[in-house]
Amino acid sequence: MEPQDEQQHGDLALAARLPEDVLTDVLRRLAATPRWLAVSRSVCKEWRAIIDGESLLCTRLPFTGIFISLAVLPFPELFSRPSAPGRPAVSSKLHFLAPAVKVLPDGGCDWRGSHCIKGHCNGLILLRDYVVNPATQRWDRLPERPRDNAKGMVRHSRCNEYLAFDHTVSSHYQVLRIPYLQPRWRSDNEYDPIEEASEWPPSRYILHVFSSRTSTWKERLFVRQGDAAGTVAETPTNGCGKRSLPMDGEDVLTDVLRRLAATPRWLAVSRSVCKEWRAIIDGESLLCTRLPFTGIFISLAVLPFPELFSRPSAPGRPAVSGKLHFLAPAVKVLPDGGCDWRGSHGIKDHCNGLILLRDYVVNPATQRWDRLPERPPKGMVRHSRCNEYLAFDHTVSSHYQVFRIPYFQPRCRSDNEYDPIEEASEWPPSRYILHVFSSRTSTWKERLFVRQGDAAGTVAETRQFSRRLLSVYWRGSLYVHCQNNFVMRLSLSEDKYNIIKLPMDAGRDPYLGLSQKGVYLASFVNHHLRVCIMDESSGHAQWILKNDYDLNPVKAFNRQVNGPWILEDINYHFVLSRLPKVNKEAVIRYRQKKKAVVQEKFEWNSDDDDFDEHEDIVEAHQHKYFDMEILGFHPYKEIIFLSRAENFKLNATGFAYHLNSFKLESLGSIYPTDYAKFDFGLPNESCYIYSFPYTPMY
Repeated sequence: MEPQDEQQHGDLALAARLPEDVLTDVLRRLAATPRWLAVSRSVCKEWRAIIDGESLLCTRLPFTGIFISLAVLPFPELFSRPSAPGRPAVSSKLHFLAPAVKVLPDGGCDWRGSHCIKGHCNGLILLRDYVVNPATQRWDRLPERPRDNAKGMVRHSRCNEYLAFDHTVSSHYQVLRIPYLQPRWRSDNEYDPIEEASEWPPSRYILHVFSSRTSTWKERLFVRQGDAAGTVAETPTNGCGKRSLPMDGEDVLTDVLRRLAATPRWLAVSRSVCKEWRAIIDGESLLCTRLPFTGIFISLAVLPFPELFSRPSAPGRPAVSGKLHFLAPAVKVLPDGGCDWRGSHGIKDHCNGLILLRDYVVNPATQRWDRLPERPPKGMVRHSRCNEYLAFDHTVSSHYQVFRIPYFQPRCRSDNEYDPIEEASEWPPSRYILHVFSSRTSTWKERLFVRQGDAAGTVAETRQFSRRLLSVYWRGSLYVHCQNNFVMRLSLSEDKYNIIKLPMDAGRDPYLGLSQKGVYLASFVNHHLRVCIMDESSGHAQWILKNDYDLNPVKAFNRQVNGPWILEDINYHFVLSRLPKVNKEAVIRYRQKKKAVVQEKFEWNSDDDDFDEHEDIVEAHQHKYFDMEILGFHPYKEIIFLSRAENFKLNATGFAYHLNSFKLESLGSIYPTDYAKFDFGLPNESCYIYSFPYTPMY
């Protein structure tokens, strides 16, 4: 026996001869440090009997909070209750490790060393390069990993790592590398058919295991008991290797998720983490599917900014604004005092709180935005362009999609400029390839949709002038109003589409929108307003007539009303009032008047039909001609919003028409201040208006 071994053996023999009461008292003093008590428990049978008999080693570690690790953050976060006085403070700080973020010379950051959590077990957490005890700030650096292509590994696979540690048995831990089979997205010739048909997991499963006792990675054989789960090809994957981390206390998790209810965007992200989280969110009805309705966005082609027509926000509620000043400047002031409007932010589409501009997708409520990359080449039928439509469901994901739908220019050229074979072909085609942008990948990609049913007609028949071609997103499908009087329903989950013809008497300027019962269609027919509702209960879509509504009350209304809604007048605030040649005194008077009006107005109540006491009525002159527009539907009540104006939008007024009670409610003026100064001589700005109800998402 070596001298060192003889000394250790002598120390253990001396400790064994200690009186039991003295040894028990010594071991009790280690109760505050379970790690050393666990080591003492493995010394000999006598010590283990004392520790177990006196219940000195507490098997239950205190629960103090939840670690949250996001891939975009360099450090994990600890979400916990504050420590009570006298108890040790718990922190997620990992400052004692190597720096996670490197500051670059240009002021940027290199996040590649970030300390994201990969696993955890009984107080220890597994990072990419470390196993750490945050409570004691003790850590071990893991050695270089073994090669994943060693024996036992299937091709096109990688490894996830898991931590195993029991503080009641030993102070040592183990890290196990478990193969993860990547989804099958390569060509078939890159896979070994014999390997793909083999059972998985194998009967003799060789894993790489790191032990803190030896500080090395070693191969370890596990023998399967029972049948395999299936073959390599059948092994299910979720596409990203997600793992559900066990959490103690469902009530704690429920409380955490309740705190996210005020931010539906993050609650939607949490809902996609795992089945358990989705069950809690759906079971507790935490995710509100109804976004608050606050007003109407109105976009005119001659204005550089869209305008928000809304009721003033009540005290205590977040103010809603249509300002897009956080984007690149929309207007450039020229040296001669004029303006260059070519960068104007006209709205092209909207969906559940997001708006689509020419170059951006924007959430005005949070002022978050994404710039769209360069569009792909057209590659379509000649003499056509593309309209773009937005699809977004805040209850499913925080990601959105933008679809490019071809629009055929009306036939105004000589016949020899058109291909007769192409013009006679059916449209839309049976296999419809669209360019789709996904915020998940930040790229444009081609996506195939297969038609169910007949085409709408030919290319030549589709070349019709259409003023407004709108879209709505409803229950996982995108409904797009197309030329030749049909609606195309794109099923985003099945990559299929079908054609829904409009009613034969659809009328002038059909408006496609969402309201209480789903998809609605409104149009002007013989001085009436016709409203239809789409019914898909029988398996195929059909239009059900809601009613024909008399427009004479709107035409006969001969008063100019100021309130209770107001126009935000963004274009006057941010453009005209800042030009060198503007009358500064007039600007000051305008702003004072606007501030007083906002303070006097109160919330519009769509259930209150008596609106006379809410109005400021001024003199107005009745005109023989009025231009009427459909501004949109109330998203949750059967109310349609209309506008009525004289030529060139003079004295334009907004109305709410209650479709069930036939009551008319005047909302206020939608005529922008100094609107005439934006006029470039267009024949009638009504042909260049785009409007929709706005439901902000915070």
